[in-house]
Amino acid sequence: MSNEENREVEILHNGQVIGVALEAVNPTVKTHETSVRLADFRAMFTRAEMTAIYTAANTDVEVKMFLDDISAMKTVSVVNQVIIDDVNYLKDQSLITADRASEILLGKPI
Repeated sequence: MSNEENREVEILHNGQVIGVALEAVNPTVKTHETSVRLADFRAMFTRAEMTAIYTAANTDVEVKMFLDDISAMKTVSVVNQVIIDDVNYLKDQSLITADRASEILLGKPI
């Protein structure tokens, strides 16, 4: 198993140790992509949401910084705290709904 810590566990049969196996200590279960291409991240927003976001960027420096920041990225990590905070800020400003913020922060489902 790559990049995981393993531990030896005894295999028992009728109370007797009959072998040893390796078991992942903390197996990682990936439920969604955490990094997506910029184009894919932008495509997670509806046209109406993007219109609202770009309109808000004219008067809200936080929204403008979000757009500038993601424009400078090739990939966007939806587990990056800055991205999480920015998406939640968009929600708090009613530019996207709470449900949409949650969907966007899931990244691209596998």
